Amino acid sequence: MRRVTIPLLLLVWTLTLAIFSGQSLLRLSSATAQAPHAGPRWEYATLVLGDAAVDLNWQAGETSFTGPGDVNKPDLSRSVKVLYRQLGGQDQDPTLGMLLNIIGRNGWEMVSYAHPSGAQVWMFKRTNQ
Repeated sequence: MRRVTIPLLLLVWTLTLAIFSGQSLLRLSSATAQAPHAGPRWEYATLVLGDAAVDLNWQAGETSFTGPGDVNKPDLSRSVKVLYRQLGGQDQDPTLGMLLNIIGRNGWEMVSYAHPSGAQVWMFKRTNQ
């Protein structure tokens, strides 16, 4: 009786192990067969404002704008107003804050701000639509 019991137990144990290993291998193969999740694609934009209020530059993909700066008569409000209108703003006398708000309404999220010597630089991103 003992001669039959031990080999039988080993056989049952081996079959059980094989069944569970096979199931986990099937789960692994089905998980790897799925296509990887593609994350969002981003596009980036830059707003650069010269400290002397001489120029304002907007670069978003293939769209770019350079404000009408004048070294002799720096006028930030003129550059802000022109870009604000190009981005769809309607107010008569927009401020820099209003320009940043209209940029946000167009789907852009500010991701960084830097103030290197001579300029202020805002970086924006949004999902590529």
